Amino acid sequence: MAADINRDGFMTWEETFEADASAPERKILPAGTYPFIVEDVERTYVSDKPKSDGSVSKFAGCPMANVTFRITGKAEDGEEIEITRHENFILHKNFQWKISQLFISTGLARQGEQLRMNWPALITRAGQCEISVNEYKKRNGEMGQSNQIERFCDPATTAPAWKRGF
Repeated sequence: MAADINRDGFMTWEETFEADASAPERKILPAGTYPFIVEDVERTYVSDKPKSDGSVSKFAGCPMANVTFRITGKAEDGEEIEITRHENFILHKNFQWKISQLFISTGLARQGEQLRMNWPALITRAGQCEISVNEYKKRNGEMGQSNQIERFCDPATTAPAWKRGF
C-alpha cells in the first residue's frame, strides 16, 4: 500500500512501442550514509519451500515484514538518483536488533525503551541508513554491482546525511 502511486511509465495491455531488449544503465550509490523514506510494508511469511540446495529455512513459516525503501543520494558521477531497496524483517527474537534499528531510525522508538511494533506507522517515515556496494556474478558470468542496506542509523548518534539540493 504505497502512499503515492507514481503512474508515470504505466502502459496499457495493448500499447505499442519500439522493442529494445537492452537494459538501461543501472546507477548505484557509493558506500555511505543516505536518507530514506519507507514506501511500503507488506506482511508475509518466511517461505517453507526448499531452496536450490534442498534445505528449508529454519525460520520457515515465521511472520515477516517486507519493507520497501526509497533512498536518495548522488551517484559517483554526481547525478542525483533514487534507488529502491526491499528489506525483510523476520519477526523472531534473533532479529530484534534489526527491527529495533528500523524503528529507532524512523523515530518510532528510542534506544533502551520498550518497542511495540506498529508497521503501518512506518509508511512515509524517514530515516538514515548505511549503504554498501555489493559485488556479484551475473548469470552471464559478468560482474555486477548493487547497493545493500547494512544498517539503519540512530538519529540521536548520527550526523544528518546528504540532503537533496545541497
